[in-house]
This record gives sequence, structure tokens and C-alpha cells, in this order.
Amino acid sequence: MKNLLLVLIVIITFASCKKDKSPTPTSSNAPATPPPTTNTWAAVNFTIDNQVSSMTSIGTNIFIGTGTHGVFKSTDNGISWISVNNGLSSTDTTVSCKVYSNGSTLYLVTTYEHKIYQSTNNGASWLPIWNYLVNSSSYPAIKSLNFFGSTILIGSAGTVYKSTDNGVNWAQQTIPITSPAISAPWFISFATDGTNIFAATDNSNIFKSINNGSTFNPLINDSINGGYFKNVVGIGSKIFVASEYSTGRKPVYMSTNSGNNWLPVSTGITSPFSLMHIYSLTTDNTNLFVSLINQVFVSNNDGASWNQLGGDIPGSSGVSQKIVAFTYKTGGYVYAITNANGIYKVAY
Repeated sequence: MKNLLLVLIVIITFASCKKDKSPTPTSSNAPATPPPTTNTWAAVNFTIDNQVSSMTSIGTNIFIGTGTHGVFKSTDNGISWISVNNGLSSTDTTVSCKVYSNGSTLYLVTTYEHKIYQSTNNGASWLPIWNYLVNSSSYPAIKSLNFFGSTILIGSAGTVYKSTDNGVNWAQQTIPITSPAISAPWFISFATDGTNIFAATDNSNIFKSINNGSTFNPLINDSINGGYFKNVVGIGSKIFVASEYSTGRKPVYMSTNSGNNWLPVSTGITSPFSLMHIYSLTTDNTNLFVSLINQVFVSNNDGASWNQLGGDIPGSSGVSQKIVAFTYKTGGYVYAITNANGIYKVAY
């Protein structure tokens, strides 16, 4: 009897220990925060100023430039925003401004006062670094600002300004104007193929620099010249340019030989409107994004094919209602800035 009792105790103890060793739920077993899943365009919670002119990011921080309220910052994918205008005068924050980033440094361009500010602390404060001809009545409006290492290029009317020390000093560059067809072009965008720098103008020309932006010369190529160019971007050794669509032309072209030849790469880009308005071409160095009146198309194969992203922008049934002016990708989302109703985003 004594032996039988001992056996029963051993059996009960073993069963109890086995049960105790069963896994129990822990925080490490809980599902991770899901990635963005919004597959249609959703409005971003920003109602302070519907004149949003640009967007950029540094890490998880998103910055936007507005038409009348300066710069705003979001750290949660656009759910909430704070004003970051310390260092800007009251007049600077009431004119249209655009924000750019180069690594960990922010740049702000006030497009009507023609000033450039710099921030090295995520927008906490700004310092002026460029104020061209402040006492002159003939200001050169700043149309674009692009970075190539420590070199910064400013696009203006008929000329380009260059800084090789991150904006401390600036010099006007040599632009040959040899034909009425390219008289006083606006330099609206710059890109590189790793060797050369290309500049797109608003009057149908592409310029090329072989000396890091010190001098530019127009490229002559009948397969692409003749369109109102919107942007030029580079992915590796390839250069892409977007132009206003018209009869016999395509919205996007590509060059793989330093701009000597261009091929249309627009298969899949469509529009319900009779004229295909192209408003921007951007890249995240892997994908290409092109913005139309109320649509964004994406290509992940260097323009060989395109697919519409997220459907039509809500409420954008006509040219005058809502024009996609800019597309930007960061934090798992693509953002589209419209001309009247602020910002929209879609997961990508």
C-alpha cells in the first residue's frame, strides 16, 4: 500500500510539472504593428493651409512647405502636424515656400522673396544662407533646388546658380543662349546619371553639364525636344524626363546613353481627359512616379510598364478641381499634393 501511494505521488507530480512547462502567451508572441494597408487614396489630416507646395523627409520626420503658413512637420505619417518656423520672419511665412532635404539637412526656399534658409536640427530653427539681390527689383525667381553631394544647383530664369560648400557661397554658371527657341528658359529640374548633370527647362529643352554643373549646353534631339518639360530624374545611369502630352508625343522618355538618344517609356499611362496633363515625375531611386490631373502611375521597371496607384484622387473629376502637383514616397506611403485640397496618401 505504501509503495502504491508513492507511485501515485510520482505520477501526479510529473503531470503537474509537464503542465507547468506549457508555453504561455507573452508580449513577444503578440502580432507586430501592421504595415500601412491603405490601398486607396486617403486624405491626410492637414487643414491649416490648402496651398501645400512641396514635401520632403528626414528619417521618420515629414516636412511640408505651404503657401501662407510656412513649414510644418509630422512624425507620425501625417496624422498630426506642428509648425516649425523658428528663424523665419513673419513675412517669410506668408509667401509660398518649398522644402528640400539633403541627408540630415533641410533647405527652405521662399519662392517670391527668393531667399534660402537652412536647418540642421530637423526644422527646430532656420538660418538664412542665400538672399540674392535683395535691393533689386529684378529678383530671379527660384524654380528648383537639387543636390549632388556637397554641390547645390538653383534653377532660375535663364541661368543656374551653384554652391560647392552646402550653400555657404554661390556663383552664377555659364548657360549659352544661342537660339530664340531657348531664350531665357526656366530651369525647373536637375538630375544626374552618375557622370553628367541634366537640366530640364519649361520651354522644350534639355541641357547637359559634363563638369558638375559649371557649364551647361543644350541637347539637340528631335525625338524629345518640343514638349513642355516638367521634371528630369535619374535612376543609376538612366535619365528620365516628363513632358506635357500632345499629339505624337509621349509623357515620359528615357535615355541610357547620357542624353544622346531618347526612347518613349509610357506604356500603361492613360487619362480620361482629351489632353494628358503631366504635373510631375519623381523617383525614390527604385520606382518612378508620374502625376496626372487626378491620377498617379508607378513603374518599378524603369518605365517599361506603368500601373495606376490607388485609383483616382477623391473628388477630382475635372481639371480645375484637383490637380496632382507633386508625388513623394516615404515611410511606406506615397503622398500626392493637390492644388486645392491638400495632401492624400496611399500605401506602397
